[in-house]
Amino acid sequence: MLLLEESIKIDKLYTFFYFEFAKNYVFRGEKHDFWEAVYVDKGVLEVMADTRHYVLNNGQMIFHKPNEFHSLWANGEIAPNVIVFSFGCHSEAMKFFENKIIKLDVEQKSILQNFIREARRCLQDQQLKADSPFGSNQLLKLYMEQFFIHCIRNQNVQKLKESIVTKKRMEKDIAVTIEDFLKEKVNDNICLKDIVSHMSLSATYLKELFKKNYSVSIMKYYRTLRIENAKQLIRESSLTFTEIAEQMNYTSIHYFSKQFKDCVGMTPTEYAKSLVHF
Repeated sequence: MLLLEESIKIDKLYTFFYFEFAKNYVFRGEKHDFWEAVYVDKGVLEVMADTRHYVLNNGQMIFHKPNEFHSLWANGEIAPNVIVFSFGCHSEAMKFFENKIIKLDVEQKSILQNFIREARRCLQDQQLKADSPFGSNQLLKLYMEQFFIHCIRNQNVQKLKESIVTKKRMEKDIAVTIEDFLKEKVNDNICLKDIVSHMSLSATYLKELFKKNYSVSIMKYYRTLRIENAKQLIRESSLTFTEIAEQMNYTSIHYFSKQFKDCVGMTPTEYAKSLVHF
């Protein structure tokens, strides 16, 4: 008797998508506590995995381990077709795929095609159709497990160098995303921790990246945005300084006045008196 053990066990399929992206498509990123595989079926795709930046060509696949921040860009020239599927797996063998990019061979492509065909046949809105063929659920699981086993057996891993061009483009886009978030939260009195949580990247990385692109720290930029907003309220509204401080969620009128003077060089009262009225 042979006891049939499972070297890799997939227990959940969270999502399956086949995307035909426009040439300027941008997905700004996310992280989650399950695996995700991204395969370029046609064209070229730029990918960020944590703080590493790669260019993937036709036939290449990258694996994002649980809780790894990842985002992707079309390069503005070639519209890519991309397969993305995410799944749950706690097998020790999956460590092989951490920080890996592979070039699929003929056999692996064939298995992936079987998986895609079955997924299209039996899934709707990421759920199993009521009239899906017998055994569809199990076939999806088996095709995925077969695919990963073949990848480990063949060891056709490619070590790609980071793309400097991609890195610069993505870092600029991340910096703009931070700026947009700061503008959106100009009245909320957020802290660096809130920005880190929103971006799902480390504080050190975000601080260095933002300063490189804007020549000022994130929080100094945010303080300036808030004071510029307060100046506009002083010029255009009939609110008192206390009401402005409350509307912008400053902890007190005294703290608001101090921040205002540090930034503008005069108190809110002095600023209001300095305005020219016609």
